[in-house]
Amino acid sequence: MRDETDNAASLSEMICHYLWNCPPPELARCNCGDLAAMLRMHPVVLSRRFSREYGRPLVAVLREIKVVRAVGMLHYGKVASVDEAMATVGYRDRKYFNDLVFKMFGKKLAEF
Repeated sequence: MRDETDNAASLSEMICHYLWNCPPPELARCNCGDLAAMLRMHPVVLSRRFSREYGRPLVAVLREIKVVRAVGMLHYGKVASVDEAMATVGYRDRKYFNDLVFKMFGKKLAEF
């Protein structure tokens, strides 16, 4: 990820682009602290700047991107099972993950 911390107008766009396009193993390990370290920023400063610009908390956007990418992998057959999809984006608790999917899509994991 390139360092554009001086350009607040593109910070959220850059982070979202990275999260949508990074390899699944990187996404699985990714958290606000990792993103802040890559950008050489304090995690609190990054979270505040992201929220101010994007209008939503960074942790919520990160969680949603992980869930959407996992569901996409399931839907398009890139993974063999729900457990593999969850692990690919860094989740281990199936009930919690199922609740996130239902909250976002109104469907249970088994329906994908």
